[in-house]
Parts: sequence; C-alpha cells; structure tokens
Amino acid sequence: MRVVWCAAAVAAGCGRIGFDLERVPQRDGADAPVASLVCESHRAITGKLLATGQLAVAATPGGFYAAWTGTTELPATVVRLDAQLAETARQTLGALGPDLNGVLDLGTDVLAAYGNNALEIVDMYKLSSDLSLANYFATFVGLPGRGPFLANRSETERAYLWSHSNTVIVSHMDELGLAGGGSTFDMTDAVGETSGDNGVDDSAVVWVETPAGGASHCTAGNVRFDTPGVPSLQSSRRISSDCRRSPFSASPRTVSAFVFA
Repeated sequence: MRVVWCAAAVAAGCGRIGFDLERVPQRDGADAPVASLVCESHRAITGKLLATGQLAVAATPGGFYAAWTGTTELPATVVRLDAQLAETARQTLGALGPDLNGVLDLGTDVLAAYGNNALEIVDMYKLSSDLSLANYFATFVGLPGRGPFLANRSETERAYLWSHSNTVIVSHMDELGLAGGGSTFDMTDAVGETSGDNGVDDSAVVWVETPAGGASHCTAGNVRFDTPGVPSLQSSRRISSDCRRSPFSASPRTVSAFVFA
C-alpha cells in the first residue's frame, strides 16, 4: 500500500472540481488517479501499511500532521508534513487500532485518538510537536465521532464529540486535551455514528440514528461556543431519511489536503 499527499488550492482556480478517472502518470509520479483540481502532489515513502488501516490528518501552521493505524509487524505511525507536503518528522507507535478517529494539533503537543469503536474505547496518545516523544495520555469511554475534535475560530474553546446509546455528547476539552462536562443531547433513536468538522464561527456535526426495525436517518446540527466551557448544540435538521454513514467536511478552507492509500 502507498500513500499520496495531494494539495488542492481551490481558491487559486488551478482546476475544475471533479475527479479524472483515467490515470495521469505525469501528475502524481505513478499511475494513481488524482482529482482534476489538484495542483501538485508528493509521494511519501511510508513502507508497508495495513490494507484495512485507517488514516487521519490535521492541519497545523506550516503543514499537516498525518497518522495511521497498524500492528506490530506494520506499525501505526504519525508523521509531520511541511507546506510542500514533504515529510519532516516521524514517530512509530507500534500496534494501535483498529480505529483512528482523529488527530489534533494542540500547539505544543499533538493528540491521536486510537481505539476500538466496537468497544466504545479510545486510547488517546500525546506526542510532542516535533514528534520526538510519544506517550499514552488517557482513555476516553464512549463511541467517538469521526473527526471528534471541534473548536471555535480562534481555538480558544475546544470540544470532543462522542455518543452513547441514544445520546450525543459534546464535551469541553481543555488546553491539555482532557475532556469532560459540556452538553448532552438525547435523541429519539440509537445513535450509531457521529462526525464533526469546524466551520468559520462554529462547528458542524452529523449523527446517524437507527430506529428499531427501521431505516437509519441522518441529522445535521451546529455546535457553538458562546459560553466558555459549555459547547452546545444550537439547531439541527434531518438531511436524509435513509443513510448509514456520516462522513462529511464542513470547513470552508482555501487549501485542502487529500490522503489516498
């Protein structure tokens, strides 16, 4: 398996939106199909990865952090990429997974949310910003959101998105990365999955509810940080009456990164 980091500058008007299904060797250095709005791409030499592994990426000033799950033979790893998407640091973590729900840049530290979603357990690992140090940090109980780390525009207020049974929880997250308190929201049916992303002034979340014996449905809402320490779900609306997954992106950025494995 290989990983290709592709940078797309949407605002620069470097290409139309869409994917070219034909393989374009001159654009990515091999034969993998690339989105037609991609301006350039860089190939990272990662070594072998799990075919069933999961990836997560977080933007940071001057670049990105990227992480993936692994085993003892094919270890989980966190890497730092610069603005040109070249690898500048790496930390090998060993056998972690099977799930990786997100990566968060705390400034001086980096959090990686590894765990087992089937058991509703997340083992949070904390790494130094240069990735020279890595340690187990804390265990969070509950089903984590996909992209669980939420924040306001200035990142002075943060939250951690998760669920349990028929409840969606948006916990306050402090500057160290510890989560607690916050707000809970009871739904009518069992919540099987949540996902989150940050917008301009607030955060967006989507959750999947599955009625007993019925088709699942998706609902979207926005999380605001008006009261310090108490992130809250302000409004919501159903967006689909028949869905099973809730992956999405709500962040209006001028530069995006895609990870292909």
